[in-house]
Amino acid sequence: MELSLYGCEEYELIVTIKSKHLRLVEDAVMQKGDALLKIGRTTAEKALLLKYRSKMAKIEARGYKHFKHEGSGQVDSVL
Repeated sequence: MELSLYGCEEYELIVTIKSKHLRLVEDAVMQKGDALLKIGRTTAEKALLLKYRSKMAKIEARGYKHFKHEGSGQVDSVL
């Protein structure tokens, strides 16, 4: 689970789409020969939660830092 949530091998896009635009976006993606996979929803609560097998677990809000120097904690500027 650690690797899937925080690893650097992410080859899919993760996006949020307002409910009122969902059908339009799904149709546009389908016209390009692909599909969307719903993996969650946003709420007013300020927490990142994972529901797995009917259990909820809080997820640490972090991710892979692509431009971080190993051991230094510093991130290169991309501009």
